[in-house]
Amino acid sequence: MPAGGGGNARFSACTLGWSLYFLSSLMDTELCNEAVTLVGNPNILINLVSARVRQLNSGSSRPLIDDPLLGSADMALKELVDKKMEFSILDEEMAAEVKKAKKRRK
Repeated sequence: MPAGGGGNARFSACTLGWSLYFLSSLMDTELCNEAVTLVGNPNILINLVSARVRQLNSGSSRPLIDDPLLGSADMALKELVDKKMEFSILDEEMAAEVKKAKKRRK
């Protein structure tokens, strides 16, 4: 067997590993695009995902999907895209009322 044969096998395995890495990055991008389409506003999406990530990381809420390979941010995105969690966007009038109520509590 030539000396370079083993090197080629390792190169192939390494290439496969990098391919899987980039494939998973593309999947994350697809999740983001689907979630933005679903929510409509990227700023609201960020708030939704960050709130869900806090819940998952603190342990106060269990994951709604079973995929141990996903990180908490990807899990939150997948839960949103798979419609495992609900959200509602307040109109400006409702948002103003919530803001006033929060000020009264302080």
